[in-house]
Amino acid sequence: MTGSSAGVVAPRELHARLRARQDLVVVDVGTRDEFAAGHLSVATHVPLDHLEPRLPLLAPRPTVPVVVVGTREETVMRAVPRMAALGYTDVSVLDGGLAGWRAAGGELFTGYNTVSRALGEVALRRLGTPRVSATELRAGLDAGEDSAGEDVVLLDTRTAEEFEYTAIPTARNTPGVELVRRAYAAVRSPHTRVVVTCAGRTRGIIGAQTLIDAGFPNPVAVLDGGLAAWSLAGYPSVAGSTAPLPVPEPAQEARAGESARALAARTGVLEISAAELSGFVAAAADRTLYLLDVRTQAEFVAGHLRGSRWAPGGQLIQATDEYVASRGARVVLVDDGYGTRGFTTGVWLARMGLPDVAVHLLDLDRRSPDLPRPDVRRPDLPRPDVRYFDLLRQDVVGSDVLVCGPETVPLPEVPTVSAPALRELLDGGAAVVVDVEPPSAAGWLLARPYIPGSWVTTRSALAAWPGLPAGEPFLVVTSGDGTLARWATADLRAAGRGSAAALDGGTRAWREAGLPTATDSAQQPADPGKPLVLPPPPTRQQRARLHEDYIVWCAALEEQLRRDGIVSFPVGVAAVDAGARALGKEVAR
Repeated sequence: MTGSSAGVVAPRELHARLRARQDLVVVDVGTRDEFAAGHLSVATHVPLDHLEPRLPLLAPRPTVPVVVVGTREETVMRAVPRMAALGYTDVSVLDGGLAGWRAAGGELFTGYNTVSRALGEVALRRLGTPRVSATELRAGLDAGEDSAGEDVVLLDTRTAEEFEYTAIPTARNTPGVELVRRAYAAVRSPHTRVVVTCAGRTRGIIGAQTLIDAGFPNPVAVLDGGLAAWSLAGYPSVAGSTAPLPVPEPAQEARAGESARALAARTGVLEISAAELSGFVAAAADRTLYLLDVRTQAEFVAGHLRGSRWAPGGQLIQATDEYVASRGARVVLVDDGYGTRGFTTGVWLARMGLPDVAVHLLDLDRRSPDLPRPDVRRPDLPRPDVRYFDLLRQDVVGSDVLVCGPETVPLPEVPTVSAPALRELLDGGAAVVVDVEPPSAAGWLLARPYIPGSWVTTRSALAAWPGLPAGEPFLVVTSGDGTLARWATADLRAAGRGSAAALDGGTRAWREAGLPTATDSAQQPADPGKPLVLPPPPTRQQRARLHEDYIVWCAALEEQLRRDGIVSFPVGVAAVDAGARALGKEVAR
């Protein structure tokens, strides 16, 4: 592919290639609302404004075939030359777009994280995960320990941030795949009953079933409907809770690891050595390799393999399409110790139908020889503004020597200002702040802080904003962590707006500096003709209806995926794939 040209792929051909699990990426570049209204089952959502920072992480091989889709043809065609600038050499668009896919008999899915949500429903139905209602849980918690020595412990698998925001009283936080390795420390006796919960459904089901499959000796069930069902039942929740379970004792860790390893072996997920990983790295120019570290963020920052991404196991299963865009790629999960987190995550990725999943365990006391750097060089491109992508191409697995620090992505070279410096500029009336990370539609659930007095817009709208101030005052662009702000600033400077800079570290750095913030409900839009309107918090009745609709949507996913014929789940049955292929015949014609 050269310039802005792109190939065209027919719906029938794309369906066949996806069903065959080829190393192929389908990218939907529409807005969040457009994606939620209808998308291909295996599409990865990368909005146009986020293309440069996100796509190279989701499609790290520049020669991987990429098919661009979206609700609006204009958006799709704007994405094509930008992908060429990133170095992608095999970009196609879907013939007829989403409408053409649907006309050919293909399925369009609503919502988000379709495949991950469906997996939870499949596990619940096929494996018979035990469930308890909010009423039953409340009764068990109120009763305490009965005459038989039975008590109830509640384990919440959500992230620490979600748990701190609101949680069920007495719950303990065991984020994602920390559950199996820490659950042993939660029970006081063989009679203790364990109930696993999450915000709504999927993570709780996956967590409870993982404990059961790994041979956890105590009775285990999932809270049906999770925290949402608890709240709708009128029971109280608490805010600011920070009650994580402690790191397990060595004997508990060993027991959990042995169980997880045995479970993974039954699903075909095995440990690979440094030498085997070296072979995968050497082949990464021809087959996409995802190297995902499933340990805690603190462990990742303390030392990780170069080129690996932090992907906490629970979130990786809950939102797989946000980490793995090609279902035909190799996936290597990085863990340490006994590998409990890596093996349990691998089990569910294999159950999701990913064909090649392995686990690599770090030896934190020994450093292996350097692994060869994979040849992922891209051909020279005519655009001179792509040099910073070379940095990403170099930041692939290079050695088993661990590097410290948080995950980083290459950013364009633009002027930046620090949070204290911005404060001085604002105090002197010498700067205007523009926020290019608008609040989500669920802003009522968790308000997004912003810098007081800032305007809010999008990256695309900022570059085309007719009311953009010329010259003075100085324009400072911010976003959540500053990444998107860098790209928006690069757009401005490319358009000749030289008096602009990005806030280093974004609004998060502003907050960490102890500077004041406000809530997004009062943030002013950059374009007065497009006022910022956030939905009000839903009433209890509206929340109940939303919860009911979500359950209905989840329950319908398995049947729709069966009609779709692309994804099948080897969970609880031996030959799901043949039936799924037969039911995909309409689009394959």
